[in-house]
Amino acid sequence: GSNFRDFGDYPTLENKRIQKGIFFRSASLNSIVDKEDLNYLKNFKFKTVVDLRSTEEQQLQPDTWVLEQNSLIINSMSIVS
Repeated sequence: GSNFRDFGDYPTLENKRIQKGIFFRSASLNSIVDKEDLNYLKNFKFKTVVDLRSTEEQQLQPDTWVLEQNSLIINSMSIVS
């Protein structure tokens, strides 16, 4: 996905740091089709994906990688009203 990155080491409101390797963000997971990229993502063993797109965006551009991962919990939380 575009702009895939670790949120680790960002500061919190309590003057602590987010642990590296736990929380990631990405745009356009639907564009991931390269086998190397797919295998790279599978190595993380993600447990949860939070999709902040609208229902329409999700239907028009489904994240096939996410949908085929049976072990993932997928939370749709559109922040656009």
